[in-house]
This record gives sequence, structure tokens and C-alpha cells, in this order.
Amino acid sequence: MRPERALLLSDRIVVCNQNGWTFGDTEHVVTSMLRGLGYMTTEVHDGPVDLDHTGAVWMMGNGRWFVKLREQLAGQPPGRRPFTLVWHYEPLPYTRRMAVPWPLPGMKELANLLARRWNLNDVYTNYVCLRRLVRHRLVDLVVVARQGACDFLGSQGLDAAFVPLGYCELYGRDLGLARDIDVLFLDHLAFARRRRAVARLRRAGIDLQVHGSPSPVWGPPRTRLLNRAKIFLNIHRVPGDLNGLRMILGMANRALVISEPIYAPTPYVPGQHYVSATLRDMPDVIRYYLSHDEERDAIAAEGHRLVTRDVTMAHAISRLLDLMGRVSRGRPG
Repeated sequence: MRPERALLLSDRIVVCNQNGWTFGDTEHVVTSMLRGLGYMTTEVHDGPVDLDHTGAVWMMGNGRWFVKLREQLAGQPPGRRPFTLVWHYEPLPYTRRMAVPWPLPGMKELANLLARRWNLNDVYTNYVCLRRLVRHRLVDLVVVARQGACDFLGSQGLDAAFVPLGYCELYGRDLGLARDIDVLFLDHLAFARRRRAVARLRRAGIDLQVHGSPSPVWGPPRTRLLNRAKIFLNIHRVPGDLNGLRMILGMANRALVISEPIYAPTPYVPGQHYVSATLRDMPDVIRYYLSHDEERDAIAAEGHRLVTRDVTMAHAISRLLDLMGRVSRGRPG
């Protein structure tokens, strides 16, 4: 559903994107899909933008990344600001009822904190930025891609909607290739926690292939690589956190996702769409599913059906546009 035209300054939407999710390394998938729905959509890495002729601004990933745009919004009278949405899919703290301590910054994150870098992405900096955006009324709608993040913000008195990341063709598909890789982990190993987890699994005798460190793997090569994997691992950067993109990548390419336990994993159900296991139990769980092909294939097939039919980017964008329409009805000015 598209928002009502009368509620926006114009039909032009500016998508602010700093990294990833691109078609042919040109633009964000959201930018392409909004244009396909008939919106006059442009994409920027940051401000300044022409706010006088813009109906809506979408900040993708983390509002902190767009320093110039935030300054520009702050300098505009409230009645002249376009409708501003933040779709936040980076880590945030947990609610206190979760029996997991808040994570300490790693060495890389600590160095970035001391240097006050623009691209800080630890849970505490992310929360402080969102809180400031809301309290200074620079955003009209905060959307998070994790139910756990929605729970946390609610516990802090901040309203947020939950819309999970969705699948699109960018993330691959089932090619029907022979699966000659037992276990695959796909990402850089800049975080010590992941390096320790990988080393522990290898010491336990797991034939684990790691790709993407130091150079990332994108596009068709990534799809072919994932299609060769029997098991795709989700090792948390932050314990308990849901990495929606990693879940989609594994399931879209019909590999069995084995993940550390996730707090509030909606829309994914452990045992049905993926397998949950602690790092301590993971070697035994991996060996079990490598030796039980039918069980592994059944769960992988359920995960594949979920992301390719239900948890799609098209559904996510439709939900976001519907939320924009609902919120803008009560927006002053």
C-alpha cells in the first residue's frame, strides 16, 4: 500500500544509503523497488539534499551514518521537513529481562569510539543516536529489523515499529548445485569473538570454510558459493543478536542455517526454519546434520520457502509505506 499523496510534500523519495544491498553496485535495492512502484526515487550517501522538493527521506541501516543530512534536518523548521524514516537494522542493546549481559566493545570498536569516527556501529552509540533523533524530532518513524531491538526501544520509552529485512533476488537462489562444502561461514573476522569461535570449531574437527575475510564476496560468486554449502553458520558478532541478512542468505540459497541462540528470532522459528545451537554444542550438532541428509534438507527447504515467499523485500517495503501513511496522518504541519 502506498501512502496518501496529500500527506507528502511531493512524490519524490530520497534514500540515504552508505553500504551494501545494491544491484550491480549502483543503488540500494529499496531505491530500485520504490522506483518500480512509481515513486521519483533518488539515492545519496549523505546530505545535503533538496528538502524543499522531497516528500520523504529514508535513512537505511543507521541514522548516525548520515552526519550532513542530520545537520540539515536540524536546521529546517519542523513544518518544512519532509517525512523522515529510519529503517535501523544494525545492533542495539537488549532488554534487561534477557539473561545476557550487554556486550563490551571489541578492540576495533573501542578504537573507533576513541577516534569518534562517523561510522561507529556499536550497540551503545547506535542507541544514543536513535534517542537523539527522536527527542529532537528529526525523524517521524523509527523502524527496526529485529523484534529484540523493538522490545528494547519500547522499554526505554521510544516508539518503534518492527519490519524484518526481506529477501530479493540480490541474495541468491537455489541453483541445484552439488553441495561439496560441509560447513561455510561467510564474513570478515575483524571481531575477536568470531575468530575465537572459528578456531574452536576447527579444533573440534569441523571442516569449516571461511570466505569474505579480508575481501568480501558479492553477487553471483557468493550465490554459487552458498549453493555449494550443506550448512551455513551464523556466528554472532553480538551474542543473541538476530542478523537477518545472514539468515536470508543461507535460506535463500537453500543451505541449512545453524545459528547460535537468537533472542526473539521472529520471523524465524528454530527447529523449523533453522537449527539453534550454542558454540559448545555446535560441533556435535553440525556432525549430526551432516550425517542426516533428509533432516537437514527438510529444514533447509522450510527456510527457503519462508524467505522466498513470505519474508520478502516487497512485503517489507509495502509494510513501510503503510506505516508512513498511518504515521503521517497525525503528523503536524
